[in-house]
Amino acid sequence: MGSLQRSHFTTITNLLMDRDMKRMSGEEVKLYLYLCRLASRFGQSFFYSDSKIEAEQGFNASELNKARERLIELSYIEHHKGENGNSDYRVLDRSDECKSLWKEASAGRNGR
Repeated sequence: MGSLQRSHFTTITNLLMDRDMKRMSGEEVKLYLYLCRLASRFGQSFFYSDSKIEAEQGFNASELNKARERLIELSYIEHHKGENGNSDYRVLDRSDECKSLWKEASAGRNGR
């Protein structure tokens, strides 16, 4: 597994413990995990068709836009609308932030 794949795997794993998880909808989590999978295949930054995401994940255009905007707001992804229905996606590496949160949680459990 390459470093990019490990990084995204770590981010996905830590997402389950992340404080944002409680505030994310099912569509937001589903889109993020799907984009992480694409990033592990194509690289951290990639072009992909919005209509293909909609078809493969069962989103309508409104659901995709809403979930994507929320992931941008939470700093999970960057997005730029491209030409011909393709979008430029960048899945942001949040592993350092997740490690910090994990250390804080561990210190709290150990009474430090």
